[in-house]
Amino acid sequence: MCKNKKTTFFIREQSKCVYLNKMYKIKKILLWFIENDEVLLYNVKRKIYYKERNESEKMKEKFLELLNSVKREGMDELIKFLESSDFFTAPASTRFHGDYEGGLLEHSLKVYELLEEKIRKSELNLEFSEDTIKIVALLHDICKVNFYKIDYRNAKNALGVWEKVPYYTIEDTIPYGHGEKSVMMLTEYIKLTVEEKYAIRWHMGFSEPKELYNTLGQAIKKYPLVLLVHEADLEATYFYNT
Repeated sequence: MCKNKKTTFFIREQSKCVYLNKMYKIKKILLWFIENDEVLLYNVKRKIYYKERNESEKMKEKFLELLNSVKREGMDELIKFLESSDFFTAPASTRFHGDYEGGLLEHSLKVYELLEEKIRKSELNLEFSEDTIKIVALLHDICKVNFYKIDYRNAKNALGVWEKVPYYTIEDTIPYGHGEKSVMMLTEYIKLTVEEKYAIRWHMGFSEPKELYNTLGQAIKKYPLVLLVHEADLEATYFYNT
């Protein structure tokens, strides 16, 4: 530690001493953090886990509340299926958006929120039933249920040490496409209107192969809801990363 000397440069030496003392304290703090790194990391992860779990539970409650309000025969059985599946914990994708636990649930709710807003603000005076909005938005990606699985690969951590890290991969046990697969799965439980079928089937919009653009265009002209759902899906994906 530095001790000040009574010299003509007292002020300069005092300033230097204060600086060195601060650096010494910072060094002690950093050493303490390094020594207690595992404990700190555990506590930080624990807080994050409980915060995320609480948020996930709130989203699940909101999702179920919305679906339970839909007056459609078979909805009870559909909800039972969702609760027995991985819908509420599955990611929305492997790496493009919502690639984390609960990503699919968050994405579905965001699409519903955006779709509802689009319809409300539209100048075209479009009218859709509340049930239709909820079904096409909340369930457009039901095809992703039991679709992803966790695997492991080797990667270096922050310290440069190799370790096994989890990542999402695809295990498609029902290879029936995407939008069409969602329609198929839903109709096993509830009856969809023609408009709902089109909106869910074509919600990928122009992400579909170019060969289908003409058919997609016709579907949009016939049912504007197709385009609205596609736009809400895109915005949730690229603007909100859900």
